[in-house]
Amino acid sequence: MSRAVVEAIGDPARREPLDRIDLAIIAKLQHDGRITVRRLARAVAMSETAVRQRLNRLVATKAISIVGLVDPQALGRPLIAWCLIRTDASGSEVGRRLAALHQIRWVARCGDFDQLIAQTSCADNEELLEIVNLRVRATKGVKSVETLIQLRTHVTEFRFSAAGDEFARPSEVWVRGGHPSRLLDETDRIIADALHNDGRTTFKKLGDLTGLTTASARQRYQRLVRDGILRVRAVADPAWLGRTVSGLLGITVRGSSSDTAAMLARHPEATFVCECAGRYDVLVEVVCRDQAHFSSVFHDAVAAAPGVGTVDAYVYHDVVKESFDF
Repeated sequence: MSRAVVEAIGDPARREPLDRIDLAIIAKLQHDGRITVRRLARAVAMSETAVRQRLNRLVATKAISIVGLVDPQALGRPLIAWCLIRTDASGSEVGRRLAALHQIRWVARCGDFDQLIAQTSCADNEELLEIVNLRVRATKGVKSVETLIQLRTHVTEFRFSAAGDEFARPSEVWVRGGHPSRLLDETDRIIADALHNDGRTTFKKLGDLTGLTTASARQRYQRLVRDGILRVRAVADPAWLGRTVSGLLGITVRGSSSDTAAMLARHPEATFVCECAGRYDVLVEVVCRDQAHFSSVFHDAVAAAPGVGTVDAYVYHDVVKESFDF
């Protein structure tokens, strides 16, 4: 996933509003990031030239990124951990220091400003201990670190692009965390690497990169998707879509964490759900229109849900780093 480091995009007031055709295109790309321009044009009743121009604009303005998402277990990095970090200095400065560590995949600064959340992936416990003790805790300004171990992931379709209108679609949840069907070989890794940089890399180019024919490259890609190892989809910037408040909810449950996680993963505002070991049993990322919407999701949809015990909210001030490269 190296959309490498992603930061907030300028002043929202300067962004050109997305119209209903843009939203329809995004909805299709969130389901299948490699859908052809011809099929997109047919779906929105426009010419292929006009759709290609819109697609290029959406990518160029960073309203969306089309990326290949790879199950880290297939890359030999099955251990994913979340670090809840308190700082004794500016959270902004500490966040930048943590973002500079290549072992850290994602960092968000939370509403308290002295609190950060970071995510890392590792090959084993020994590597995790090294990252937490020798990298994260050793970062200047870090006061304390609490670690949660991710057990099973429920990745949704990012449906908030057009929720509430005819473009909204039922959730498709990609569950990860069991035994991988297989590990990637070198050819698979080259394909995955190319697609996480540009999810719409042509099969011809994938063939050139791997030494395969175009047809063989297509077959390799289809096998990765069929085995549940790879998904290519559009990841939308919520701010472009009128979603200005995002955060992570830490949840304890009564009963089965799997049942609660599966239920919450179907919620339209949930973009990511995982079961974990540590202070919380389930983590849920939600993306909302505003503070009132976030409060409603927190109290009515999550805290009141069957099986939910306690809920803590970590509202993002900004996402300092978001890397899809495991």
